[in-house]
Amino acid sequence: IEPIAAPSAISRVVIQVDPGPVFTFGSVAITPRAPTFEPTEGLATGEVARVSTLRAGTAAQIEGWRQAGHAKAAVTRQDITARHPEKTINAAITLDPGPQLRFGKLAISGESAVREKRIREIMGWPEGAVFDPDDIDKVENRLRRTGSFAAATLTEAEVANPDGTLDVTATISDQLPRRYSFGAEVSTLDGLSVNALWLHRNIFGGAEQLQIYGDVSGAGGETDGIGYRLGARLT
Repeated sequence: IEPIAAPSAISRVVIQVDPGPVFTFGSVAITPRAPTFEPTEGLATGEVARVSTLRAGTAAQIEGWRQAGHAKAAVTRQDITARHPEKTINAAITLDPGPQLRFGKLAISGESAVREKRIREIMGWPEGAVFDPDDIDKVENRLRRTGSFAAATLTEAEVANPDGTLDVTATISDQLPRRYSFGAEVSTLDGLSVNALWLHRNIFGGAEQLQIYGDVSGAGGETDGIGYRLGARLT
């Protein structure tokens, strides 16, 4: 475009991209290797050198170290070299597993109508045990399974304690305490059916659920009379 007499409008722009040759992995090393990890498909010499594959392989090694209790495993150095004549990528990723940690104190954040003592009983926090990310998932699932909480998230502290423990904060929020539902159905053969349900998600303050339900069916139908049902369930 002329810098002095530029056009008043540009109606068409064409961008041409030269992708260049496809590079493959030459040497790939992610060290130190975790005791256990899931191998990453495509992360080997001769495979197409995708950045996403290299990231996935690094993440798998970090997760492997975390599974072994090294909660703060992280990348400390990465040397990635493109060798143009050979069309290869050499990658050397260095990890710092950090020390093996144990679960420390658990802090609870957020407003909840459920008693804190009961929340801790539900969570079954493994204080003092070797760190395992699967235990974090289990604790979150225990809270969610109660049905009393809309959200339950555990966050690890950024820095471990001098005694080799790692504190965790649980952020929770309650579901609405009550739920009501009503339904009706009309059939020329079965007649009118109605049903209702009332649910309290925290009836005694300990995440107990009380559900009362009932239905009436067959009203005005051609069946053998009217059927009634009334029930309750405490979980």
